[in-house]
Order: sequence, then C-alpha cells, then structure tokens
Amino acid sequence: AAALEKNATLTTLNLSDNGIGVEGGRALGAALEKNATLAVLILKSNRIRDQGVLALCQALKKNAALKELDLSQNTMSDQGGQAIASALAKNSSLSELRLEGIRLSRETWRRIAFAVAGKKAHFVLDCGIYIPGSGVVWDNNAWGEMLNEARLMLTYGALPVQRFPLFFCGYAGVGKTTLSFTLEGKAVPSDLPAHTHGVATRHVVIGGKKFSVWDYAGQMEYYATHEFFLLPASQAVFVICVRGDESIEKTTLQLEYWLRFIKCRIPRDASPADARPRVLLVVTHLDKLAVREAPQVKHAMDQEARAVRTSFYQYLDIDPEPILLNTLFTGPAESASLAALRAKLLAAHAAILTRNPQTPKVCVEVLAALNPLRRARRNCPVATVADCFSNHPGLTSATQQNILRCLHSLGEVFWLDRD
Repeated sequence: AAALEKNATLTTLNLSDNGIGVEGGRALGAALEKNATLAVLILKSNRIRDQGVLALCQALKKNAALKELDLSQNTMSDQGGQAIASALAKNSSLSELRLEGIRLSRETWRRIAFAVAGKKAHFVLDCGIYIPGSGVVWDNNAWGEMLNEARLMLTYGALPVQRFPLFFCGYAGVGKTTLSFTLEGKAVPSDLPAHTHGVATRHVVIGGKKFSVWDYAGQMEYYATHEFFLLPASQAVFVICVRGDESIEKTTLQLEYWLRFIKCRIPRDASPADARPRVLLVVTHLDKLAVREAPQVKHAMDQEARAVRTSFYQYLDIDPEPILLNTLFTGPAESASLAALRAKLLAAHAAILTRNPQTPKVCVEVLAALNPLRRARRNCPVATVADCFSNHPGLTSATQQNILRCLHSLGEVFWLDRD
C-alpha cells in the first residue's frame, strides 16, 4: 500500500483472495487518497469488513482516477453499504462497481440505487446491471427495479406510497371474495358471479389504509395462468384461505401448494431480512364441524402454521397464528377474528410502507389518467401504451417502460412486456 501511494505507472491491481482484512483495507484507502494512476482495483474475497470499506469509501470521495472497483464477497453490514452510497454520490470517476454476494437491507440498496441513478454517465453495478445515461436498465432483477424507480424519482419528483397489493389465494369455495368485501365492511354485490373467473381486481380501503386487491380464482382450470398474473411478491401481502371442514391432509396440501406458488415469485437476490412478503393464514367454515372437532382443527392448524413458518422462513414471513372464521363471517366471535385479521393487514401495510415510502410522481399521474379508462372498460380493462401516456406525450419509450415496471411492481397495472 505504501508503494501504491508513490506509484505513477500501475493501472490495474488484483488482490483477490489475499486475506488483507480490515487493516489492508485501511492501508489501501490511505494510498488511494494520494494515487492518481490506478484505474482498476479488485479486492474480491478479502474479509475487508465495514472498517476497511469505510476507509476505501473515504478515499473514493477524493480519488479522481479509479474507474473500476470490485468489493464482491466481502462481508459488510449496512454501515459499509451506506458508506458506499455516500462515496458514489461524490465520486465522479468510478464507472463500474461490483458487489456480488453482498447482503444489505432494502433501504441501503435503495440509497445505493439513488446514488447510481443520479450519475449522468454509463455505470455498471453488481453483476452486469447496465445503466446508460438514458435511464434504461437491461436487467429485471429486484435491484434493477430499484434503479428504475430511483431514476424516475430524481427526474420527476416523488410522492408518498399509499396503496399496496393484497392477494387472496385459495381453492374454490373457501370464501376469498366474501372475505375481501367483509374486511372492507361491505356486502358482496348481488351481480357478482358465484365464482371468480381468472383474477378479479379492485381498490379497497381497510382500516383507513388502501390496498389493491387481487382475488385469484380457486378453480383448477385457472392454475396454469395464475403464475402468469402473479406480480412480484416482495411488496405484497398474501391471505391464504383454506377450509377447516375438510381433512387435515387435504388442507395441508392446499396450504403448501399456495406457499410454494408464492415462493416461486420471490426475487432470487432479495434480502431475506427485509424483502420477505407477509403471508396470513385464514381457516374458514369452522361452523360446519361438530363442536368437539373444532378444537382439534385449531390445534392442527396451529401446528401446521408453525411448521410452514419454519420451512419457508428464508422466503416468506408467515404469520404463526391462523385466523379462524365461520362460513358467513358474522357474529360476535367473527367480529373479533375479523378485527384481528384487519390488525395484521394494517401492520403488514405499515411494514411495507417503511421499506417503500415513496413512488415516482409521474407514476401517480399516469395512474390517475388511467382510472377513467379502467371504469369505462370494466369488463375488459385492457389499455395500450398509447392509452397509458395520452397525457404525457413527450416521454421516451425507455421512460414509459420504466413507469410501467414501477406501476406493475405496485400492483396497480399488469404490464405485458413484449420483450
């Protein structure tokens, strides 16, 4: 490191797997503050940790020569990640940063995304997310979506997020649709079909908070298309309904089917600590059981809830206490159970809001323009890209795609990308 301070010819230095540790990171940081020629520094798998990263980031704020930095496979916490975000915001020379294998909270990744999105020149982050100056991100993973969102906020401003997706899943006849209306304090409309066909969507208000309800049909003929219409899961709340008057074996199979179904939509690179979707379990039709059978079913479902919470822990945040309901969701006991379910939904809403407090203002404006079209085409609410941006004719195609990706992840639209 001492030699690097004075070296005027070396342009690439690869120290991968050398175990330089925290002290090595500090020494390199001090050298980078004075070096004016090194363009590529590879520090993969070196146990640099937070203190070493902090020293390197302090140097990046002053260094104007380094163009590529690889910190992959170095354990760090949010302290190191936030230092990286701060350094990126001030550094003007770095054009490629690799953070493969780094596990940070969603909020820290968001800070890094904003720092990257604010750059005018080309930038490569992590494992090949390419961000040209036009704002196009050629990668659809979770962090790519964050970068899209961040660039839109920096360009068009931001507004608080108010509504998140609420998915109702379960087999036919479990009472999903009735429950969704009951939670809102409304009766099921008399003109509603006896069974949901495909996916029914609507906006609801539960306990003063807004949700976008996605009610998935329970008939088996729709299962093949459900995966197609399931949105990215990390920003959603799931309510899985099963019948308590069926055999425990059948109920368990149904529950685990839907949990596996949801798990498949978790981004592969999502951080388990803060991106697991909340899953609530509801057991209905308990009034169809004999009096002596109800406690047995409750005990069995409590055990199953604990079991699946453990087995799916890495991917899903499953509530350990199932909500028990009768067929029509009426009566004093039902009121207490429904109140408990509403409380769980509101807590989940608050948790998602903490992770995703803002959304691009332009997305809200586009959605407002779509609402009249949604009402006019109630039976078939399909819109073209031209419909979506009739009030924003000057947006580039790349920006339109980023807006639609953002609205898709919020559950406000289902966007069919031709690519």
